[in-house]
Amino acid sequence: MEEMIIKKRVAAYCRVSSKLDEQKSSIQIQIDYFQKLLIKNSEYILVDILYDTCSGLRTHNRPGYLKLKSLIENDEIDIFFCKSLSRASRDTLELIKFTRLLIDKNIILNEGGRFIYDLGKRRFEYELLAAFYQYEIEVKSDALKWAYKIGFERGDVYMTTLYGYKSVKNNIMVIDYEAIIVKEAYNLYLDGKSDYEIARIFEEQKYLNKSGNVDWSYRRIRDMLTNLKYTGDSIGPKTYSTNIISGKRYERMIVLISTM
Repeated sequence: MEEMIIKKRVAAYCRVSSKLDEQKSSIQIQIDYFQKLLIKNSEYILVDILYDTCSGLRTHNRPGYLKLKSLIENDEIDIFFCKSLSRASRDTLELIKFTRLLIDKNIILNEGGRFIYDLGKRRFEYELLAAFYQYEIEVKSDALKWAYKIGFERGDVYMTTLYGYKSVKNNIMVIDYEAIIVKEAYNLYLDGKSDYEIARIFEEQKYLNKSGNVDWSYRRIRDMLTNLKYTGDSIGPKTYSTNIISGKRYERMIVLISTM
């Protein structure tokens, strides 16, 4: 008599921290890897390959991660595959909760190609790693803030997406075609046109926006008319955050003093 093989239900999770083109390529490579690994394996039933393209510090904006947790909570998988458990979360508390969920549901972990059958016995080790993962991203965040601050102190201006300009190695260059449209927006506003009316005029004239299409919203026009950089000034940072986990930002009070 042939021995019946009970197939394991498996799921994989992938994450990159942004939607930048190079990271889109990375997430696709991860997905392709798990598809080849899991679909062809006769011992597995692939439940899902889930992914997100955002920071691992918060959960509300990660539908892939939330679905993964739901699969585990409802006993729908037996093995969880990931490149690193840090993909699940960079928030210490959330990752500890997630690790304990895996343990409580007797989920086998495959991390970076290694099967971990005794996750419960290694709980303390993974809780220490959870603290390290958050600390690592906090250090990176502080380094970026410092670089941004130093850049402002030496006069660097960040305006790669500002309509009418481009920045090449921090050298600001005017885009002639876009500069004409910026001037027209201000002239129309001075003539009494609203941001809605200017947007319609630009669409009728088939002017190209920064994305290369002819769609102009009133918000796009309003942002252009209220952007301080068009006056030749740049102030920053305009907002700040006191908690890297919540990510909540506050407006910084900026006082401009004019000397006559």
